[in-house]
Amino acid sequence: MLGALLVGSVSLPNVALVARFYHPYPDKRISYQRLYIVDWSGGHQRLLSLPGQVCESVMWAGSSRLVYEVSDKKDPGGCRSGRSASA
Repeated sequence: MLGALLVGSVSLPNVALVARFYHPYPDKRISYQRLYIVDWSGGHQRLLSLPGQVCESVMWAGSSRLVYEVSDKKDPGGCRSGRSASA
């Protein structure tokens, strides 16, 4: 029982993922991305990106800070700003 209590109290790391969503054929809409933070089991999803944003160079900066570049699909010039979020 003590082992179960110890395992239950261990905090598992969060996972950052960029998911790309596609529309079914023959829909001509463009696919889109979303940046999420989820827990280790895939639950407790937290959406970080906004519609139209492309999140690139996603990396953890420490144990609870996520850093990534944001670019706007409407602006082909590239990244317009940096953004960071705490997990």
